[in-house]
Amino acid sequence: MNRRILVFALFVLVSHISFAASQTVAVAGDIKDVNELTLSDIQPGPRFRWPGGGTSGAGRWIIKDGKFETPGAAYYEEDEAPAIFMGKLPDNRYETLQWSPNTTHVLIGRNILKGVSFDSDPDYPLTFRLIQGKGYVYMCGSGTVTLEDHTVLRLGKDDTSETWLPVLRSEDIFLAEAAAQALGYLTKTMESKDQVVPALITALDSRNFGVRWNSIEALGRIGDSRALTPFLALSESGGFLGRLVDESIGRIPGSKPYIEEQQLLDAAETGDLNTITRLLESGVNVNAKNQSGITSLHLALFKNHTDVAELLLNKGADVNARNEHGDTPLLWALYNDHTNIAELLLAKDADVNTKSKNGNTPLHLAMFKRNIKIAKLLLTKGANVNAKGEKGFNPLHVVVFFHGHTDMAELLLMKGADVNAKSIDGETPLDLAVSKGNTAMVELLHKYGAK
Repeated sequence: MNRRILVFALFVLVSHISFAASQTVAVAGDIKDVNELTLSDIQPGPRFRWPGGGTSGAGRWIIKDGKFETPGAAYYEEDEAPAIFMGKLPDNRYETLQWSPNTTHVLIGRNILKGVSFDSDPDYPLTFRLIQGKGYVYMCGSGTVTLEDHTVLRLGKDDTSETWLPVLRSEDIFLAEAAAQALGYLTKTMESKDQVVPALITALDSRNFGVRWNSIEALGRIGDSRALTPFLALSESGGFLGRLVDESIGRIPGSKPYIEEQQLLDAAETGDLNTITRLLESGVNVNAKNQSGITSLHLALFKNHTDVAELLLNKGADVNARNEHGDTPLLWALYNDHTNIAELLLAKDADVNTKSKNGNTPLHLAMFKRNIKIAKLLLTKGANVNAKGEKGFNPLHVVVFFHGHTDMAELLLMKGADVNAKSIDGETPLDLAVSKGNTAMVELLHKYGAK
């Protein structure tokens, strides 16, 4: 996604606005330093109205030298046109700057609005917000504002990361959002990064959307690798902030492998063989994991993409990789009853006696899923017929307790299952069969020596 397209509105159209622009800066009169500024003569217009119906609220628009840096236009009926518009459209509407209440404008270069000139520091642009009943309110940034009477006001001259950092914790959301944005531009030294980066990472959990948005952008602009771990977690959440995180990750030096690994995981989940092949041929780690320890192989088998799983295995995917819960691809395949992939994994020597966090083995899962085909294959590969799993159940306990299929029970008994094994609660398979009223199972267990 182009980094310039950063607006709440999900659909914007053209690229010129009615800000007048000039490449020369003429300043008359004395310069007055100020820390706050509200231009009450510049008031927000009506909420943006979509041509197809409905209205849109606030967003952020980036304006550079009188033109949209964020491509876009808003359309209003003639009698609703706000203060700023650039001309009439063929259908008698106006092409205008987004001018809804609470809209934020980042002013880069020189822009003139209603006779007021805004000249921004290119490294720390002036930012204003339209607030109903107040006007055009300064948030942060460095530069000058020249009023119609030629009074020149200088803003942000003494701003530093140290002055803005405490403001990030403000209960005033307007100030907290401004602080997050300012810190992204002002944090330059390693010493300041050591203070600011952890604070911005904490702000990623803010209850306010704008604070989270600005913190993500700020961390990307600062480019500190400490942001990568929380960024990768946020990226998985998707939505607008997830896409914004993906863009910000790209601004962090050395992040290219992280981006490509995420692309590999996404491609495995969607079954995109071409993308997987391209990424692996470019050297992306086939065993890369997300924040939950999940590999591309896990995702491929979860979605039952047998062709993807086969490709990954042929390219060196770890057949026994564990996620944060200790689950291997084979356990996942059996959880989801994906027989074809389970067979593929077993052909690649997947560990048949691996255990999940609760102690269950692939044989436990095969019995639970009533998959006698895989159960036979597991036993042929050396699965432990008496392995203890959750609640101390062995696979025979699982059969008797969950479904009572005598053919599966006999398969286990013929392979040496302990007919008198006890669970954590001291229950034998016979105890469970009696409690279930399964007379056929009771007879079978007695046949194999149950007491």
